[in-house]
Amino acid sequence: METAYKYILALHVACGFVALLTGLIAIFAKKGKPLHNRVGLIYFWGMFGVFVTTLVLFSLKPTKPILQFFLMVAVASFYQTFTGRRTLGRKKAGSQPTWPDWLALGIVVVFGLGTLGFSGYTALQGNWFMGTLYTGFTWVCLSSGWQDWRLFTGRTKPEKGGWLILHIMRMMSSYAATVTAFMVNMSGRLPEGTPQWVYLTAWILPGVLIGVIGIRRYVRIWREKFNPAAKVMAVA
Repeated sequence: METAYKYILALHVACGFVALLTGLIAIFAKKGKPLHNRVGLIYFWGMFGVFVTTLVLFSLKPTKPILQFFLMVAVASFYQTFTGRRTLGRKKAGSQPTWPDWLALGIVVVFGLGTLGFSGYTALQGNWFMGTLYTGFTWVCLSSGWQDWRLFTGRTKPEKGGWLILHIMRMMSSYAATVTAFMVNMSGRLPEGTPQWVYLTAWILPGVLIGVIGIRRYVRIWREKFNPAAKVMAVA
């Protein structure tokens, strides 16, 4: 089992580095152009590889805390990746969700509810930090699922260019989670005596810079492109 674990871990690391590199290129490449489309596709498959290898690694050592954490990151981030790409497909197909969309939605909601229970159990065991962290992944899963359910059932009225805005939000959220996992893993290799704020930075910084500031910036830019009147009103 150990040999298989090492090979799968190596594949997991390789997929992770592919996702980290191509995700960064996709963010800065001009949207809709060949470079963005190509690296975006490679990013999707890199994230798929990370997701699958994480499931296998977790199945081999389910009691290992770091793999429990990576499992939550993998599910939450790949749902963002999957739905971010699917929104482009629904745009071409008339915006109607199909069975893969509903299946993914069901899986992420069930997983989110399971994560909620596990976060409570972890907190009761005295590990409030990890319990709070797991609650964050619960929120990502359930809030994304709720947003998609409302969109699929017509309870949310699509905004102009909403398909592209949702694509940007989901893919950047996915990348923020990927960078967080990478930085947390790297922080675990730091020498003893490293200040606590360094570890906290690894947990928080990617989410703030990419998941909050980055998403808000890109969403604002594209909303103004689809609705120039909004920019005029904001200036006024």
